[in-house]
Amino acid sequence: MEAFTVLTAVVSACLAVQQWMVEQEYKEVALRDLKKTVSLVCDLLEPLQDRAANAGKSSPPTQSPLSRSVVACLQNLGETVMVTRDHLVIWQEKRKGMTALLNFLKPSQIIDQMREDESRLLRHLDILSVSLQFAALPELQPAPPPYTAQSTSPLDCISSLEAKRFWKEAIGDNVHCVPGEEFCVAISQWLKVELDQTTRDTMLLHVDEYAIGGVTPSSFGRFMGSKPIRDTVAALNPMPELDQSEEMNVDMTVKPVIVWIDDRPANNEHGSRHAKELGIVTINLLSTASAKAWMEANEGLLRKADRANRLRFISDNARFEHGPGSRERDFMNLSAGENILRYLRGRQYRAPVLIYCGTSIEQTRYVQAFENAGSTMSSGVCLSFIDALDKGVVDDIAWKGFYV
Repeated sequence: MEAFTVLTAVVSACLAVQQWMVEQEYKEVALRDLKKTVSLVCDLLEPLQDRAANAGKSSPPTQSPLSRSVVACLQNLGETVMVTRDHLVIWQEKRKGMTALLNFLKPSQIIDQMREDESRLLRHLDILSVSLQFAALPELQPAPPPYTAQSTSPLDCISSLEAKRFWKEAIGDNVHCVPGEEFCVAISQWLKVELDQTTRDTMLLHVDEYAIGGVTPSSFGRFMGSKPIRDTVAALNPMPELDQSEEMNVDMTVKPVIVWIDDRPANNEHGSRHAKELGIVTINLLSTASAKAWMEANEGLLRKADRANRLRFISDNARFEHGPGSRERDFMNLSAGENILRYLRGRQYRAPVLIYCGTSIEQTRYVQAFENAGSTMSSGVCLSFIDALDKGVVDDIAWKGFYV
């Protein structure tokens, strides 16, 4: 990913979060602090973007501020901003009671997550400021106290001691983002095993969930949790090859489940009602963030349905992830369909995924990079996709591929 592309993506994400929060009054101290910190990040990034854009236009050309170290810091920061965005989306849906499916989440849990988000953003802001100083940009001053975090180590977000030691020794104590292939090589050498391509691909879908172009300490820390590295990677090993009869096997005693993700569920009322009339358990969720939270809380149900070939997903491609106030102030998540596919395949769900959308259909070519995925604008294709689940059909292919 090119340096200026990374910067532009991070600035856009930060400005979207800032715009989302700026006109909202929060009672919670954690949210008010987060709002201030997001503004501080934007205040640092916007002049950096201007300077980087003008670097090649001046005569004579000036040195670009986007050194490799700065770009890695930006990728790390961008990943944290997108995690923060997910937590804000869940908070908004929970606060407004937009879906009863999130009742299992306690408001205090979400507040704690956003408090940690704010702490990480401050840490990344401090690290980026130092990196910019080393990149010889005297006019871009680092954030003054009290915005300096107590610790500026990128490894502070890794809880596992083994994982922290791996990153320090195999990646580098001050490396903020490592390319995916380099990460896979380092893991392979650390474990002294050769990782097959399927395991590598699955691992990268998991640790680079937001497609920032690399692996950050925070994404690696979430991936590892408290488990040993060997156990975590071993769980990604390809499942034994199934013969055709086993692959087509359907356990009809397991109730069929459709998880349908769309910010405008009313648009899918006909299809959703059709699924329910067939007796399919239909889970309607409004955002990628709430879908991930619900799936993690109901993993047992979904794994059972997936093993029985009784699980399918339908998602729109681009959607508004709900923010305060009017729809114009919501997040427009243009990569929502790809995000949910990356999430599912990174966690080894094999279930069919249909991207059912409108005018953004031309932006769904990504389905061609995933097994068991397709995209369509056709309500007929969508209804057939639902009918196949009801009948226990697993070899239907009319819905697979781009723009069918």
